[in-house]
Amino acid sequence: MSESEIAALQNQLNPHFVSNVLTSIQSYIVNRSPIEASDYLNSFNRLLRLILESSRNNYLPLRQELQLLNKYLELENLRFHNTLDYQFIIQDDLDLNLEIPSMIIQPFVENAIIHGLNGLKHQPKLLIILNLKIGL
Repeated sequence: MSESEIAALQNQLNPHFVSNVLTSIQSYIVNRSPIEASDYLNSFNRLLRLILESSRNNYLPLRQELQLLNKYLELENLRFHNTLDYQFIIQDDLDLNLEIPSMIIQPFVENAIIHGLNGLKHQPKLLIILNLKIGL
């Protein structure tokens, strides 16, 4: 692998996120049901597969980036015991084939969850609004 490919993969596989997911899966195994743990593990596997496949490219179609982000949010929602309410609001005419840097949106969403929503006493809600404005 080239240095840039390794750096891209390291940026996509945030060690803190991976550790949180594995800790949550462990919790499901120890404290809950093996079926829930299996579902969680399968979701994590799908996300890892998407990340590894996307890491081959510096840019991805927005559609694929949103699939990765949705899988990430599904895992975070499991970690929040299905109390995380999230919604994508996408500009109607936004071209989902538009190529953007791989995993560029996820760190912002992760920070919003960790620093904005984590620990709230009411049901957290996350809105992800995507629109394209050209010009000033």
